[in-house]
Amino acid sequence: MKVSIITRRAVVALAAVTAVAAVGACGSTDDGSSDDASGSVQVQTANGPVTIDGTPHKIVTIGSQWTETVIALGEQPVAYYDAVKATTQARAPWLEGKVGDGREIDVKKDIVTQIADLDPDVIFTQGSTTDAATLKKLQDTGIPVIAAVGKGQVDSWQDLLTAAGTALRKEDEAAAVKTSIDEKIAAIKADNPGLAGKTYSFAAFQTPTMITLLADDNDGAAALFGELGLRFPQAQVDRAKAEGASRFQVSPENVQILDSDLLVIAAVSDELKNTLQNLPSYKSLTSVRNGAVAWMSYVDIFGLNTPSALSVPALLDKLTPAIAAVK
Repeated sequence: MKVSIITRRAVVALAAVTAVAAVGACGSTDDGSSDDASGSVQVQTANGPVTIDGTPHKIVTIGSQWTETVIALGEQPVAYYDAVKATTQARAPWLEGKVGDGREIDVKKDIVTQIADLDPDVIFTQGSTTDAATLKKLQDTGIPVIAAVGKGQVDSWQDLLTAAGTALRKEDEAAAVKTSIDEKIAAIKADNPGLAGKTYSFAAFQTPTMITLLADDNDGAAALFGELGLRFPQAQVDRAKAEGASRFQVSPENVQILDSDLLVIAAVSDELKNTLQNLPSYKSLTSVRNGAVAWMSYVDIFGLNTPSALSVPALLDKLTPAIAAVK
């Protein structure tokens, strides 16, 4: 893999990849052995497999989920985009000190130009950071490009881990990371046997007039809570379906729609947090009355909204006290 990113031409037929949805399965090598570093592996995308020859060493990750997943597997990207830092101006604590000296990508500028001299072996990207035109430019370099691998608006941390493990020839490491997280989730469930079947709300208070809620069990951000046995309130599910979107907005005056057994929420400022907490309708919420509210930082809510094998175990610790208060 020594050919320049600018002059390299596609040596493998790459499937057209959508920026939002894809099939989540990963394939084996051509000779049936995913451990054969001299062969090829396939990672399934929307319209077919992306083939990767050999073992990638120079990795580019365009999106926090991919960056964190690759690092969780013991690799450091030669270039990366940290959406959390770009949006909140703060590095997520679970990523602090782990990105090495990789080059930070500015997605507002031409991405191909920024990584041209690095001659990467594989590029992982997310639809939220690369539009169709940018994705096409990346694919046209002939470098294997892996975009979305799940069916939801946000990929689950499990799907990303499996895909990256396959692409990087780190299936065993990916399995070990998954087992570790699964065991942590299982321990929380064992400590809270009454959690199964309870409801939860997942929200962000972003502006004085807008609270954003997620209400789609198929979205990758909901996977963690589903594993814990939690579900969305039917009123939220109905609202999301009516609007045809996984995420929808309500005004603070309609905060009653947040009524659930557990509330996981963040506010962009202390002022907005105080505003919400002082509303009589907020104080009447089941989760509030029972003390089952997990107020997260805006960085934290990013880590839950775009989960990874690094963010999930770190944030489970912050969620546990509120989970324990669910009645």
